[in-house]
Amino acid sequence: MNGRRVAWLVGAEVVALVAFFNYALVAQDIYFNMGEFGPHDDVMRYIEWNTCAREALLSVVLLWFVAIGLAIYEYRRARETLSAVDVYRPRPIVAAALLLPVAGFVVAFILGLYLPRD
Repeated sequence: MNGRRVAWLVGAEVVALVAFFNYALVAQDIYFNMGEFGPHDDVMRYIEWNTCAREALLSVVLLWFVAIGLAIYEYRRARETLSAVDVYRPRPIVAAALLLPVAGFVVAFILGLYLPRD
């Protein structure tokens, strides 16, 4: 597999995670300050930002499945080689593509970025 494709995958995961954190933090701020000024415009703004955060989270999950598929492909391709070291040594960029969304989810859990139901 071409290294550039995996680098694009990692870049797309980073962009999706940054978008998720941005949208989720704004939606959380709107949600907690909704009662102060009246719920007329804030409800619509909250629904918009919350929907964007959910879509960004969905894209992170989909990119993570692509990374899992890529890791399976790399593992199968490495098993066909004659070197036993290549089988158990994943490429670092594939490992980064697998672990980046997991690290993002852990940080989101620590920050308390839950997405309450509308």
